[in-house]
This record gives sequence, structure tokens and C-alpha cells, in this order.
Amino acid sequence: MTFNLKMASSCAVAALALGLAASEAQAGAFGLREQSATGQGLSFAGAAAGGAGLGSMFWNPASMTNYKGIQVEGSMSGIFPFAKLTTDSTSALSAGRTSGDIAQDVALPATYGTWQIGKDVWLGLSVNAPFGLATKYDPSWGTGRLYGTTSRANSMEITPSLAYQINDQLSVGVGVRIMTFKAIYKSYVALTGRNGGLEGDGIGIGASAGLTYKPDNKTEIGIGYRSAVQQDMTGDYASPISGVVSPIKLRVMLPDSVTVGVKRKLTDQWTVLAGYEWTNWSRVQFPVYYNENTGARIGSLPLGYKDGWMASAGLEYAMNPNWTLRSGVAYEYSPIRDDTRGPRLPDNDRVWLSLGAGYKFDEKLSFDLGYTHIIPNNTRMNVVSGNPAYSAPFTYTGKFDSRIDIVSMSMRYRFDTPAAPAALPKK
Repeated sequence: MTFNLKMASSCAVAALALGLAASEAQAGAFGLREQSATGQGLSFAGAAAGGAGLGSMFWNPASMTNYKGIQVEGSMSGIFPFAKLTTDSTSALSAGRTSGDIAQDVALPATYGTWQIGKDVWLGLSVNAPFGLATKYDPSWGTGRLYGTTSRANSMEITPSLAYQINDQLSVGVGVRIMTFKAIYKSYVALTGRNGGLEGDGIGIGASAGLTYKPDNKTEIGIGYRSAVQQDMTGDYASPISGVVSPIKLRVMLPDSVTVGVKRKLTDQWTVLAGYEWTNWSRVQFPVYYNENTGARIGSLPLGYKDGWMASAGLEYAMNPNWTLRSGVAYEYSPIRDDTRGPRLPDNDRVWLSLGAGYKFDEKLSFDLGYTHIIPNNTRMNVVSGNPAYSAPFTYTGKFDSRIDIVSMSMRYRFDTPAAPAALPKK
């Protein structure tokens, strides 16, 4: 047991070290779904029912009971977005009509470790970046800088978790989410020649919970819940008009989500998966920031999101004992609509198309690869009266050309030695 304890400790340290490198990217609003290479190849179909491999514990901690012994998985996703804004306004803001690519390529790691400490009990640790955003307009492009220059958010979450297998059919799990969050939100005012805005960070606590149910040996159903996380942030606000810097406090309520997944083995080779995820983005609303010294209201972030959801379907083909092929498709409904979209985040409804493969080297070591191409709907921007970002009298309209490509890779290793299969009885 001493050896196992040392191994588990090493896994935890490695997970933390990798997670500290978590960067930022963009997904539905500023949520990040790229938490598993296995799930990536399936468009995350069945993620709550074990379809995302060990990474399924991000959505449903009860899924840990599918993995015996001591196991660790590290994944890395390269996210390659493209977004270009072309304005069609006739106002003074539209001198220089095309923005160039405002999105930034990033590498997003995720790490998981599980330890079966008893016949029916598992401990787990995951390190993820569940929220992120990075868009930046070139300073040489004068168009619309009043409505945004730099927008950035990044997070890191550490989640210790516990799962219990009640019987062969039912497992339950819970986790504690410890999340840091940082945001930068800046604009430029041409009359003063100043680029200003806010920077702040905070830490919040949330929870996760879930269950898996196996009505027979071919079917698994999972449901997971990730709670809202309140971030009470502090930082500074530099006025782009006066240049005065003030200490601020800002409360941001990050959304809760529910994920449902189903995995059904059709034959020894074919498995079909499906999933649905709902995210309560309407919690975010319009975060207000105040002067920390005086309590005076300075302004608010013009977000005004609606709830978002994503439905997905996937297929796995076990080509032989070593190789598994995957494919998936999904439709994601964005929380950002035409009447609230601004230049900072060109999010819209989108179609996911995914392919993936898994290679089992032996009983301890396996590798996974996933690729997704995301096709957004035609995306308009209309910063006019009624849009929460609108600043009279400057209307600002245009359209985005955007796409996203994602490549994910992972490695999973089991530290203990799997038990040998039971010998068949002699005739």
C-alpha cells in the first residue's frame, strides 16, 4: 500500500503542475468544453455516461467507478480559432472596415487521476480550465475600438472527488470545485487617446455531483451536475476618458450546467452514444463593478446572455483489441444572440463535426486522438439601440467570418497491475 500511496501522490502533483499551465480560448459564450481527447472524437456524445474516458469525471464524478486501480490521464487540446469582422456601418467608427483575425490559438491541458481505495470507493482529482476567452483587435485598426480592444478571461479549477458504487448497476459521485478566475476587459476612446478598462481576479467554490445507471451489461446512462460558482473579484479600473485608476470589486456568477449521456453497445464492435448539455448562462446577466473604496457604481459588463445547450451523437467502432475509431456530430445553441452580440465575442449557433481514434498499447497504457471542425452559423453584429453594449450615438454593425479547428491528444496509464482474468472451470 505504501507504493500505491506514493504513486497516487505523484499523480496528484503531476496533475496540478499541468493544470497550472491552463490557458484560454473561446467556446459557447466563454465556456470551454475541450476537456478530453476521447470525448473530442465523439463531439462529447455520452460524456456523462463514460463516453469521454477518464475525462468523463469532469461532467459526472460517478463515472470514476468504470476505472479500476490507480489511473491517471493527461490531455492537451490545440484550439485554432479564426474570426474576422467586416463592418458595414456608415458612422465615423467604420474607418477601416476589416479587422483581421482577432482570435488567438491556444493550448488547453486537462488532467485526471483516480484511485480505487476499496472495493466500492474511489477518490479522484481533476485539474481543468472550464472558462476562457481571448480576443484582441490590432491597435492599428481604428474601427470600433470604443466597443472593445482586449477581452480576456481565464480560469483554473481543481476538483477533488469521491465516488461510490452502490451495486453493479448504480454508482454515485460528488466533487468540490475550487476555481480561480481572472478577467481583462478594455476599450479605447479616440477623443482622449486612452486604452482603459478593468482587470480583476478572484476565487470561488462550487460542487459537482452525478450518477451512472447500468440497466444491463450493454447500456450505461449518466447524469451530471456542475454548480454555479460565484466569483467575488477585486482589481483595478483605468478610465479610458480621465485616465484615473480606481480599485474595484466585481461579482460574476459563473453558470451551472446539467449533462445527460447514454452509451449503448450494439455489438462487440459497435457502440452508439448520445448526449445533451444545458448551461444556465442567463445567470451571468450584467455584472456591476464598484469603486472598492467609496462603493460608488462605476459601470457594468454588457453581457445579457441567454441559456445555452448542446445535443450530440457519436459512434465507436472497435476495429480490433487495440484500435478503436470514433466519429461524432453535434449542434450547439449559443447563449449569445443577434440582439446582444458585440465585437468582443463572435459566438453563434454552430455545428460540430468530429473524428477520433484510440490505441490500447497494453493493459496499462493507452492513447487517444480527437479532431473537431466547428462551423458557426452566419454571424451578424448589430450594436444599435437595444443592444446592451450600445453607447449612443455610435451604432456599429457588421458580420463575422469565423471557424474553429480543435486537435486533442491524451495518454492514460494504470499504475497498479490489473487482476488476471478468472480461469475457466475445467470440464
